[in-house]
Amino acid sequence: RPMRSLSPLVVLIALLARATAQTCGNIEATTQHNFTTPDGRGRSYVKYKPLGIATASNYPLVVELHGLGACASDLYSYSGWTLVADQNNFILVTPQGVEKSWNAGRCCGQARAAKLNVDDVSFLRMVAADVLAAEPGVDPTRVYFAGHSTGCMMAQRMALEASDLVAAVGCHAGMLMVPPSSPAVDSITMPSGYKPVPVMEIQGQQDSVVSYDYATVLRIPYWPGALRNLGWWRQLNGCPTASPTIISYGSYSIHLHTGCADGSQAALVDIPTAGHYCFASFPPHVNTTQLAWDFVQQFNLPLPNSPPPLWP
Repeated sequence: RPMRSLSPLVVLIALLARATAQTCGNIEATTQHNFTTPDGRGRSYVKYKPLGIATASNYPLVVELHGLGACASDLYSYSGWTLVADQNNFILVTPQGVEKSWNAGRCCGQARAAKLNVDDVSFLRMVAADVLAAEPGVDPTRVYFAGHSTGCMMAQRMALEASDLVAAVGCHAGMLMVPPSSPAVDSITMPSGYKPVPVMEIQGQQDSVVSYDYATVLRIPYWPGALRNLGWWRQLNGCPTASPTIISYGSYSIHLHTGCADGSQAALVDIPTAGHYCFASFPPHVNTTQLAWDFVQQFNLPLPNSPPPLWP
């Protein structure tokens, strides 16, 4: 597929299309949790706890991250993660980004601006620690990250920079946007301290917000493309072959690398007719959230000798 060059105005308008003026809060069947981070910011997350958890133990935690301009509670209306939580007995939490954004790297919003430069990696560590402290039944070796758009970018940043916490990632419509990744370069250098984290990214080829293909903005390399992103995780996870196994299911295909270091994998769910909202509630109605869960739930971290750091 050829390189695309996208208008920065089109990209910005599309990314902000879901921005609203409402105050973010919790919704029915959830609880909102607030605390102050060491940098003095008031932060919050929403927690969904299925009724079945009451009789369960050693259950997972899924941390789902919203897109740019959205509230944490917005995800409950379209992502499908609450249904999967009900069916599989895990706790789902949706943190709120500063100015409805994440510091996910090159893209996008106020959290990454120099005047704020929000440390979201440390914030999300604190969210996980807060849930683990309040919910002793959660298995600390099965903390998974999900997200949509910039939330998916932030989930992948967590995999890269908090690999001692994140057991696996399954996210929608976003790519790795922090160094050592470079959008026009296929190769990537493994950062110090990184341990392989299985990552599945789900992407529609018709996405007009986060380009499926490599694309520039103002002639500057910007979007790496879904296949390059998969190649980065193949390298980071030490997968043995350059070419993935491609499994076709009609309306979508899975590009899969297995046999990677520490039992990890790297995967791309490729949906030719899907756009930016590549969830079951949008055409072509592929239950991609179930695919993400089926992927991440295979993996867990080794039991740690000591808890991971919460704040640098």
